[in-house]
Amino acid sequence: MSLTHKPNLLAFGTLVMATALLGGCNQSSKSDTKKEVTSKVGTYASVDCSTFTKSKDLPKGASCGYLTVPEKHAIKGQSASKKTMEIAVLKIPATKTEAKADPVVYLQGGPGYSAIDSLEDFTQSKAKYLWNDRDFYLVDQRGTGHAKPAYKCTEFNTVKGSIEQVKACKARLKAKGVDFSAYQSVQSAHDFIMLRKALKLDSWNLYGASYGTRLAETIIREDSQGVRSVILDGVFPIEVNGLSDTPWATYATLDRIVANCDASINCASEILKPMIESIIERLQNQGEEQAAIRFVNYIASLAGDARVVPLILAIDKDLNIIINEKDNEEAEGYFAPMALSVVCAEEYAFLNQTALEGRNDKNWSTTTTLTVNKMFHEGFDIDSCKAWDVAAADSIETQAVTSNLPILVINGGNDHQTPPAWGELVVKNMPNAQLFTNPQGGHVQLTSQNPYRNCIDGITMAFLAAPDQKIKTQCTSMIPVFKYN
Repeated sequence: MSLTHKPNLLAFGTLVMATALLGGCNQSSKSDTKKEVTSKVGTYASVDCSTFTKSKDLPKGASCGYLTVPEKHAIKGQSASKKTMEIAVLKIPATKTEAKADPVVYLQGGPGYSAIDSLEDFTQSKAKYLWNDRDFYLVDQRGTGHAKPAYKCTEFNTVKGSIEQVKACKARLKAKGVDFSAYQSVQSAHDFIMLRKALKLDSWNLYGASYGTRLAETIIREDSQGVRSVILDGVFPIEVNGLSDTPWATYATLDRIVANCDASINCASEILKPMIESIIERLQNQGEEQAAIRFVNYIASLAGDARVVPLILAIDKDLNIIINEKDNEEAEGYFAPMALSVVCAEEYAFLNQTALEGRNDKNWSTTTTLTVNKMFHEGFDIDSCKAWDVAAADSIETQAVTSNLPILVINGGNDHQTPPAWGELVVKNMPNAQLFTNPQGGHVQLTSQNPYRNCIDGITMAFLAAPDQKIKTQCTSMIPVFKYN
């Protein structure tokens, strides 16, 4: 699932397209690239960091390189392929002179976005402590960012292409000899395992955000002995279906909007909820089903923003505000081929196989459910996956991962993409997991701007220092219930 780090907001009266579901934010302008790689598998070759980024925020002493990996790893009795590719790596050295031997490696969301191009998300937030006494690695997953090859659907420059555009992209890349089955989470997981070994690290700490949490779980399953600890931020569990469970997450967010209204002084949920349902029904009656879906996406993305209430009031008075908006946003830094290959093989192939219980649509009108049940995130929908037409992944990609590793699960109370219940679901299978939900938070906490960051960061730093110990979370009692006013 693709999830950006920072949810898009509305300047009142101006609508901005809601953020992606399971991905990170990226500003790369790189076009399709493909290069035959001849280096020996497992070889790490240094390059100047200007190859990857011109950012003035590049920390002093940073180093970069490429790791050569097989197009397909030796998995489940299959030999590794002779064809190879290169994974792009950016290392930020620890600020302290004596660095710990186990670094932190970041697993980007999406799928389909560049970790390296998210550098400024870390340098411009308070998350610099992640490389306080440990090295910190940003790694572009195969098919994305600065990896070689990296593919885009040049047929469209938006997050979601038309079915014709998706088919054309698939046909063009297939003609180039692209093996789409090489772009799955388990293959990416083994890239990271190979990188750890190439760097001669006995173990490291995984930090996964959004889809990166799913990738982290895959690495845990495949290489638990090489992992010291895990931070899961905005959790997308393997046992949840990223396509058919989108409505479940949406209902949870609509319920959160109602709850936030109830907690507020000047907001009456007995008025707001029927108003939401009325807007959806009126849009449906006008034949504006896409506008109804767009409306739900907008208000869901703003569940943790006080402007959601005046927005609903404005649209209630003038449906044209939402009718006249566009359905898609530009996504210059989005590597759709990798994203579609992952999602369609691991989600579409196993629709409705989920650990979530119930429809989660309680107390919402029939007309509301008609809209919500048709919702998908980004270009990840059934029609796009039919057009992309890739083989199913192994069924293990639907099965919950169980681990005794120390794990910190961080939720945002207003997360519209991966609701808190999804993090709670993962904890059931992780006996040494510790869970923290920020009632003020949205999707992904560690790179967000939040007035209660000191508490969140303190918990994270304490966990990294001693992951096997119980974290002191007294500061969480100081974080108030979220209110719209």
